[in-house]
Amino acid sequence: MNSANDKAIKQFVKERNEALLSCDSKTIKKYCKKYGVPMPENEWVFWRGIEKALQSITNIDPNEKQIALKKIQKLKQDAEEKQ
Repeated sequence: MNSANDKAIKQFVKERNEALLSCDSKTIKKYCKKYGVPMPENEWVFWRGIEKALQSITNIDPNEKQIALKKIQKLKQDAEEKQ
């Protein structure tokens, strides 16, 4: 890989991690729109997908990850109650 690709990948990963750890739907959707990632309309499905994505990431602080996952669990629960 060349340095331009390395830089682009590092920026992508940085933005992804920040978006997912924010647990903010607007921030996450803005990130997804920027990179052409389709988003489900169902709120519970959205948060479940975010949860799965966050669980699969290995290059973030485990404590930050656990805090975010707890927040997402609550957001999923709230979304399920709205259905």
